[in-house]
Amino acid sequence: MLSLEALVTPAAPLLKSTHQMKFAGRVKPPRRTWSPFRSFPLPNGPALLPRLGWRGMHGCMRRLTISAQACTETLSLLIAMAWADGRLDDREKAGVRGAAEVLNLSKESREKLDKSLLKALPLDQLLLDTLSPRDKAFSFVAATWMSGVDDEVDAKEKVVLDMLANRFGFGAERRAELEAIAKDLTNKGDKRAWGDELVKLFKAIPPRLEESAPGDVEVAFE
Repeated sequence: MLSLEALVTPAAPLLKSTHQMKFAGRVKPPRRTWSPFRSFPLPNGPALLPRLGWRGMHGCMRRLTISAQACTETLSLLIAMAWADGRLDDREKAGVRGAAEVLNLSKESREKLDKSLLKALPLDQLLLDTLSPRDKAFSFVAATWMSGVDDEVDAKEKVVLDMLANRFGFGAERRAELEAIAKDLTNKGDKRAWGDELVKLFKAIPPRLEESAPGDVEVAFE
């Protein structure tokens, strides 16, 4: 006959294996979930790197976005510089229009660029002051690149670059850094062909500003 205590107290669960007996009564540790922000040891030393920082192991890329406004104002700036010699040929105009389409600029932005292709706009009408610090650096690199396409910086272009550096608040050291980036990106050749290189240029500048390898960065235009 069962005692009253046996009827009230629940029987302990049967342990089916020695493994279950070994861990009986222990608290099961929480399951660890993967996070892209966890660190891991490098194979050659104790240093740690964030998972997102090593594309070779995890296939992650940083995404850098350039705003439509930055693209529009920078293109307008380059057009204004191209007008310095008093004319724009059809090849240059076609290059700008093609870049505007690839950069997915709005109809309004493309119409603004078309007007500047027909007639030079004064620099003070460009909305450069509304750009972010990074976009200002982007525009200055592009303008410096434009001035160095034909191995010789025109006197009028130098005046524009000086004005931009002052307008953007770049000191001598920062200006020298941006000019070095532009020089590295410049392919010497026919200056009239600059419009054909715009999309390539716009994709090449952001990784250099972030000091990232081009293969580790995806540049998007929004």
